[in-house]
Amino acid sequence: VMNGVCPCCNQSFGNLRDHMKTEHPDFGEVRTMFALRQAFGMTQAAVAREAGVDGTHVSNYERGKPMAENVKRKLDGWLEVHCAASAA
Repeated sequence: VMNGVCPCCNQSFGNLRDHMKTEHPDFGEVRTMFALRQAFGMTQAAVAREAGVDGTHVSNYERGKPMAENVKRKLDGWLEVHCAASAA
């Protein structure tokens, strides 16, 4: 991104800000784990490794299934960190 490469379509642009506004207007508003995984090109397994949980928990989290509170806290934390990163 710092070099003008779009994180969505992987093309270079002289004015990436304008490109993002016109071609990917919802990119900065990503807030769900699924959308963030897609934006960062991550699998559920990769998120699970980063969050320190079993991969099945990521799938359940994305589908709104019940889970242990400590697992939910870890995934909520991952989501919070990556929401901030996507907004930067």
